[in-house]
Amino acid sequence: MTEPKECIDSLTELGLTDLEARIYILLLKQSPLSGYGVAKILGRSVPNIYKTLSAMSQKGLVMSTLEKTTNIFVPTPLEEYLKQYCRRSEALADRARSTIEQMDLDEDQTRQSLYTLENTGQVIGKTIGMIEKAEVSISISADRFPLLQLSAYLSEASRRGVNVLINSYLPLEVPDCDVVYWQRRKERKSWPGNLLIAAVDGREMVTAFFSFEEKVIDAFWVNNSYLVTTFHHGRSADTLLALILNLLKKDISIEDLRNSIMTLTEKHIFGIPHSTMYDSLLSESIKNQK
Repeated sequence: MTEPKECIDSLTELGLTDLEARIYILLLKQSPLSGYGVAKILGRSVPNIYKTLSAMSQKGLVMSTLEKTTNIFVPTPLEEYLKQYCRRSEALADRARSTIEQMDLDEDQTRQSLYTLENTGQVIGKTIGMIEKAEVSISISADRFPLLQLSAYLSEASRRGVNVLINSYLPLEVPDCDVVYWQRRKERKSWPGNLLIAAVDGREMVTAFFSFEEKVIDAFWVNNSYLVTTFHHGRSADTLLALILNLLKKDISIEDLRNSIMTLTEKHIFGIPHSTMYDSLLSESIKNQK
């Protein structure tokens, strides 16, 4: 009996083993079943199935009852299990935070460099963290998948006074943000996935490329302020070019064209903070003189 790979993957990413995922999906589709019945359908050994079912009971994935002399198993309803999982994860996170905060740790001393990010959750989580810490300016270019993940956080940042400029590759409104839709030219080869580039305060940046299955192909976090500020300017200027090209296709006066361009320029190019970059360069210069 085979199940779609994405169904198995979605459960193994929650911490289930491959066999646990297969048993759980089977029980969701047809239950109650005995351990022997599960083993027969999946083509696995009976002892191994009973051992796995016991582990699943401990995790709250299945429930059992005794019928005559045989244990019969049913799945915990999916929504109930997911709520269980979330409560358990939150409790574990609170415990880890509480115990580690009691330790005498230095402030974050991550040196300025380029760091590889390995999975989608890490990329989206790092980007959300950057957006939530933003103070002045965010410039982001994104395709459908990452932009839909981040749009609510970008809107919230704009509402607290951060200048948010979005170069979107889909026609999507993001409330309270300046969005420029740049439709890719038809004669160009289509992107083989989803792009994300996000620069914040000239301080840190994430650049990533995802497959259409939302898996990371390449992803990096950069906290070198000189590189980020330079890139931040570049992305903002690129988005401004998209705005100009869009406006030129419309019946618009020279004065309106000028006002639209200058408004975005003042906010998103001249408004990019440079103090972090200057402080970083000064610090490195002093270090090299010693």
